Amino acid sequence: MTPYYQDSAVTIYHGDCREIVPSLGRFDCVITSPPYGVDANNCMYGGKKYIGKDTINFDLLEMCCPENAKHSWVNVQTLSANKAMVFAWLGTHAEHIKDVCVWVKPSPQPAMEPGVLNSVFEWLVCVSRDDATRRKFDGCEWRGTVDNVFNWPRASSSNPCAKIHHATFPPQLPETLLQSFGYQTVLDPFAGSGTTGRAAKDLGRKAVLIEREEKYCEISARRMGQEVLAL
Repeated sequence: MTPYYQDSAVTIYHGDCREIVPSLGRFDCVITSPPYGVDANNCMYGGKKYIGKDTINFDLLEMCCPENAKHSWVNVQTLSANKAMVFAWLGTHAEHIKDVCVWVKPSPQPAMEPGVLNSVFEWLVCVSRDDATRRKFDGCEWRGTVDNVFNWPRASSSNPCAKIHHATFPPQLPETLLQSFGYQTVLDPFAGSGTTGRAAKDLGRKAVLIEREEKYCEISARRMGQEVLAL
């Protein structure tokens, strides 16, 4: 495979993660948010607004927790049209779920429809192929100082690419996970605008990013090079 971009810290591949991930080496972790419910112009995996049985299949979601990663942190927001698919997929990994955290977002956007709860949080599910039966994270010496509720800002106020890609997460998400759990290598199979890679590079870690849409590969490459993005 020829990387779309590569430097001493980050490698970016342009293509379908289902074809690329199996050929990669082992990673300490995956940090990603799958294309589970974004506008069609943000992903080429379905062409519809929400996940459905005819839109995104389990084989794609499986790339969130590949066998060549010890831990996979999957950021997902359940919506009316995707919740059945999301929970059905997570159910297939019941014995692999190590822990579940939530990201609480400040100043949530009010629901547009009457009788609908405001969405103030997103899930962060840790899937482990190695040690899911134990809550302890090996190599972590902290005790009583890391909560399973994270108060990170909204991506719209903290991610410089939020106006370009509408399904970004805040840089604090990958930064916190990489630092708290001591991961040195990270994979993001649905890289989008490259937030995971940027966080890894800033922290001196190694990252591999995979993105199917070339325009987002280009944005990620420029971001790794610390060039100013034209928003």
